[in-house]
Amino acid sequence: MTEIIRWLDFMVIPERKRHIFCVRDFALLLSYIHGVDSFRVEIAALSHDLFRDVPPDRLLRLSKLWNVPMSDVEIKHPILLHGRVAAEFLRRRFSFEDSEVLMAVAYHTSGHPDFDRIGKILTVSDTVGYDRDFSGVEDLRDLAMKDLEEAYRAVLKNRIIYAVSTDRYLLEMSVSAWNRLVERR
Repeated sequence: MTEIIRWLDFMVIPERKRHIFCVRDFALLLSYIHGVDSFRVEIAALSHDLFRDVPPDRLLRLSKLWNVPMSDVEIKHPILLHGRVAAEFLRRRFSFEDSEVLMAVAYHTSGHPDFDRIGKILTVSDTVGYDRDFSGVEDLRDLAMKDLEEAYRAVLKNRIIYAVSTDRYLLEMSVSAWNRLVERR
């Protein structure tokens, strides 16, 4: 854990580091409430935005070097690769092989149809962590403490609505994750 924090000091701007620690704090609270391994959740939370401030050309180079598959949208907007590059970094730098944590880090921005509770905790915490301030955030925080599945669903729905209403790309993985949630209902 200490080494990941050292990498944060080197890799991210102060505002991002504050965000990461806010996500970690909320994610740890959710891990306690929902009975999920806090050590694994903390690794995911601390790592999720490790490459968020890396320049786009470097994200592309690292993705090619590490054989991270890239969609056309990700090639046009390399910032979307930051989670998958961070997951690959964890695997390579720390020989980290926890597939649930790696998936959570890789897809925290889009969600994933096969997320377990760690992925859901990270995605929810990234959206409603204590540094976030938007209309309805308190309701989402309350929901996350009561029902992780419904909070994940609400966060994913909000992300999709936001993307559509602001004419942004709708990530394919978000659509797949949403469709899986609809199938399960």
